[in-house]
Amino acid sequence: MKYLGLDLGEKTLGVALSDSIGITHPYKTLEFHSKQYIETLKELSKIISEYEIDEIVVGLPTNMDNTEGEKVHYVKTFVSKLEDTYPSKPIHLEDERLTTMEAYELMSEMKFKRKEERKLYSDALSAKLILDSYLERIKKNEK
Repeated sequence: MKYLGLDLGEKTLGVALSDSIGITHPYKTLEFHSKQYIETLKELSKIISEYEIDEIVVGLPTNMDNTEGEKVHYVKTFVSKLEDTYPSKPIHLEDERLTTMEAYELMSEMKFKRKEERKLYSDALSAKLILDSYLERIKKNEK
């Protein structure tokens, strides 16, 4: 199985990929404006086709107290668009609490010259961490 991991922000979408043996890596960050996902969905279609993606994992930004805020509604709206666009692909929601913070910690030793570079890479890295979390969880459930 090959997976696509997604970390949805207000203006960016971090993308990560897994290979068929479960090795994940940050892939890229897509940018969009004002919740306009048409071009983003077209780009995802290319990625899904090119890498023969079987399933999609999307980070769910649940609050620390397990409540669902406005960001969860935003992600679920995006997920419904994904479901309409890719009806044959299973889509999973994965708790993404603290992944952005973890991504910045992992990047602390990396030398980025510009804040924008850090931001773009952190989104893809966050998507990787979301995907890692999902794959680890399903691996534990298989035992």
